[in-house]
Amino acid sequence: MEVLGFFDRPYVVHVSTPPRRVARPVVVAEAPRAPALDATSRVAELWETTQIEESALDWWKPHVISRRRLGGSRIRLSAVIGIAVVLVTAVAGLRASLLGHAERVELTRATIVSEAAAIDSLIPELSAVVQALDDPSVPDLATSTEVVLSAESAARALFSAAGALGEDDARIRATAVSGASGVLEVTSTVSRLLAYRLAVEGLLQPPALPDSPGSQDLAQVTEIVTGWRVDVEVGLEEITSSVLPAHRSQLEEWAASLDAWQVAYLDAVRQDDTASVAAARSDLDAQLESLRATMRAELGTVGGELLSQLADASEAIEALLGD
Repeated sequence: MEVLGFFDRPYVVHVSTPPRRVARPVVVAEAPRAPALDATSRVAELWETTQIEESALDWWKPHVISRRRLGGSRIRLSAVIGIAVVLVTAVAGLRASLLGHAERVELTRATIVSEAAAIDSLIPELSAVVQALDDPSVPDLATSTEVVLSAESAARALFSAAGALGEDDARIRATAVSGASGVLEVTSTVSRLLAYRLAVEGLLQPPALPDSPGSQDLAQVTEIVTGWRVDVEVGLEEITSSVLPAHRSQLEEWAASLDAWQVAYLDAVRQDDTASVAAARSDLDAQLESLRATMRAELGTVGGELLSQLADASEAIEALLGD
């Protein structure tokens, strides 16, 4: 076995007896004594199950916890006074705000009545301006402009005051907006119509030609006619086409036909043809008068529509004054 690499070593086995265990003595505690009660009493049963030794409570004693640790704070008189002051101030501010709102509403209503009265007094004058748009005589620009601007200013003030009213005055607000809007539309249209008529009246003025020109005056009348035509072309460009579109188209056609008239007139002057010169002058005057008449007719049509709008606005204004 040693040749194969196995070696036998002697083993020594010691046998000893294990120590004997000594049992601990069992101590039996004396059962707690219950009070002298009836054995059938429920209090006696509870006492037997809950009684503990008096020595177990020797460690307990009351412990006072700080108010600050509990998150509490001592209510001070100054804090109470401060809260009261804040509440009183808030109530006073709210009351002042409500009173201020009521005063503003009353002031707005007074403004509406005042501006409505101003418009009501201007409506007859504004109606007269509208009716004069198609008069043969040229309207007085200064007087017409003063009336239009006064009515427009009062209508804008009425419209602004109406926008300041709340839902409680929705009916008054709607009536005021309707009346002011109607007046503003009328004044705006009248202003544009006045500007159109005055511009066209200046455009339709005949050239300052001599009464009976002859061939010796050809250079002079040629210069006059040429300068007048330039003024017509420039003035026509400055007249808007959105006011009276149909009449504006007639003006353009007329301006384009002036070439033929100029040739006929200057030929008559060159040839000392007095009759043809007079005929050419009469033809030009008729053209100018026809254009004026067409303009006045269109102004009359638009003026009727404006008077109808002004009547509707007047009803709204009278309703405000009635309120």
